[in-house]
Amino acid sequence: MRGTTNQDAWRRYLEGERLFSINSEPRMEKARAKFAEAIELDCEFARAHGYLSYVLTRSVQLGWLGDSELVRAEKHARKAVELDPHDYAVFWDLGYCLLGQGDLDGALKEYETALDLYENFTDLLDRKHGLLAEIAEAYIFDGRPKDAIKLLKRAKRTPDWYSWNLGWAYYNAREYDAALKELECIRSRPGDDEHVFDVQLMIAACYAHKGNKVMAKNNLNLFETALNTTLDLERLRKRVTFRNAADADHWIDGLRGATDETQKSD
Repeated sequence: MRGTTNQDAWRRYLEGERLFSINSEPRMEKARAKFAEAIELDCEFARAHGYLSYVLTRSVQLGWLGDSELVRAEKHARKAVELDPHDYAVFWDLGYCLLGQGDLDGALKEYETALDLYENFTDLLDRKHGLLAEIAEAYIFDGRPKDAIKLLKRAKRTPDWYSWNLGWAYYNAREYDAALKELECIRSRPGDDEHVFDVQLMIAACYAHKGNKVMAKNNLNLFETALNTTLDLERLRKRVTFRNAADADHWIDGLRGATDETQKSD
């Protein structure tokens, strides 16, 4: 992504992004103004040109601006692509602009470029799944609903570690059913290359606190078999950094309840 070294331009860009709204015409007008200000401060700020194109197109679609503004939108989108031909986001903006003009073939071409850059030339943390959702919309218009469904299902996914951390939070809140429900949302399963088997420890501890010794032991066995190890509670305790000793005890006691040892407390 080609950004800007001008802090004021960057600030205006962020303000415009926060103001973006499809429900409030005054906020959208302010968003357009912020992106325009960012461009005035740095005329080579590609994403500012791209986002201005996007909000202009969206404003026309909502009836807040006349169709003539689509010419201006396309001008900014093409400028963004010229400035940064390696940024998926600006091709997204151009594709959206062309779709807003009724140019489905042109939009699909730019969207496919955006998707290729998104997949192969973009830091994972900079990927916004909104691109997938909007390409899916173009696929629907193109008579390709099944392709759209595939992209939309992918766009709706959240990384497994989000569910892992949420399950961890529920566990420490002593909400074991909620923790187990969240951990069930993790797509990877034992046997998958990407599966993190520490998840089985959390599931085992939840079942132990619920008094289900069989499920607790089964999940602990999955962990130990996969990693060819025996659970070392003392070593595991040293890995945790809880401020409160009671929380550390709660974690270790849950795991102890999944072993053949007697659980100390609940």
